[in-house]
Amino acid sequence: MHFNITFGTLTGLTSSQQTAFEAACVAACQYYQHEFTSNITVNVTFNWSSLPAGDLANNNYQGVLVSYAQLTNALKAIGRSPDQISAYATFPASDPTGNSQWFVPQAQARLLGLTSTTGTDDTINLNSSIGFNGFSFNPYARRTPGTYDAIGVLEHELSEGALGRFQALGMTGVGNEQNWNGWHGELDLFRYNPGGGGPPVRQLTAGPGYFSIDGQTLLQQYNNPLNSGDAA
Repeated sequence: MHFNITFGTLTGLTSSQQTAFEAACVAACQYYQHEFTSNITVNVTFNWSSLPAGDLANNNYQGVLVSYAQLTNALKAIGRSPDQISAYATFPASDPTGNSQWFVPQAQARLLGLTSTTGTDDTINLNSSIGFNGFSFNPYARRTPGTYDAIGVLEHELSEGALGRFQALGMTGVGNEQNWNGWHGELDLFRYNPGGGGPPVRQLTAGPGYFSIDGQTLLQQYNNPLNSGDAA
């Protein structure tokens, strides 16, 4: 995986602050370059810009809408690892939502062969209203008391827009940054509820849920978007 990085709005930063900001952005990208070996270039722009109170950062990313069959066939076509094969074997034969549209972020869609569109895949904005000293940009001092870990915040945003870590769950204006016009996303297929004592049940609407690869072992609890949390 390679990141093609552009720096956009950096208003108000001194030369040394700009250097620290840019280094943090590069460090966030390098983490994913180390973790993923997919042959894909992700085009990302980083901004230092004012956001609403309460937001550490946000991002805006492009994507494509595909059918359930298009998405699942594309995933199965590149699935090689035992976990991928196990996970994709759980997919229902037909769209479990009835007749939804499935959103795939642009960079991920290129990897899956669902689009050839290039250009900016993800634009990430770190909230300048918090102030430069409100963040720790030092990769060797990420737990500085009284500051937010800038690299961690940037990694969070990158994993959504660039790598597809989001859940749509058919929501429209529910919770925090969840306005998906009734669409669904790939990660929705790996969200389950405990099933009331029986086998876990795939959870395709907003509510409590757990991540599972095989639909049997619940690995980690997701946020509940009905409580204004980020669903993924």
